[in-house]
Amino acid sequence: TGGSTANPARVEWAFDDESGGSSVESHAYAHTVALVPGHWIDPGEETGSPGERELNALIADKAHDALTARGWTVLRPDLFAPPLRWDAYLDWARAQCASGVPLLEIHGQGSDAEMRGRVTGVISQTGFSDGSAGTSPLSPLGDALEARFGRFPMDWRELVVSRVGGAVVESFETEVLERMPSEARDAAMDAIALDIAEAVDSTRFGEPPEYGCSASGCPRA
Repeated sequence: TGGSTANPARVEWAFDDESGGSSVESHAYAHTVALVPGHWIDPGEETGSPGERELNALIADKAHDALTARGWTVLRPDLFAPPLRWDAYLDWARAQCASGVPLLEIHGQGSDAEMRGRVTGVISQTGFSDGSAGTSPLSPLGDALEARFGRFPMDWRELVVSRVGGAVVESFETEVLERMPSEARDAAMDAIALDIAEAVDSTRFGEPPEYGCSASGCPRA
């Protein structure tokens, strides 16, 4: 198995069970996901569009609660103490994805961003494990998020988070949410968080990812 006592939330994959097949061993943290609000880890000058950072955190909190209610363990590296530096975060993200724990960053778009015709959408690894149809998708979580948010017009190789195995979802237009009355904004964020939680939860019913990968992708950098 591939677990580590240094991080008990990492998933351990078991092979060659007593029936002669392969299986995923059920551990206390078998359904674990890392959720990360965008622009909270070592942001420097990369704080997103005005107002986005705060909305990212609120939606991440709501998705966190929804997943916990479904029995998931949610890791929040944005809350680690001491705070992670960016390079340390990427190393941590890579290690989680390699051990089977998917990682998802939650972002929004602003009017000053280069949207290229789309506001929402997921950026995640695409294609199949051996490059042909009919095999395991590289990012089941990305595919599940695409069904709800669309596919963002950016190649996943352009983004370091997706290269290390994580997924990024541009899940709202910042100015639209900020213009809403407070009750309508809360309801809209609840709906976005529920879409995210349901996409994550849907991955528990699929085939387990290949060893060295997670539902959000495989470390490629």
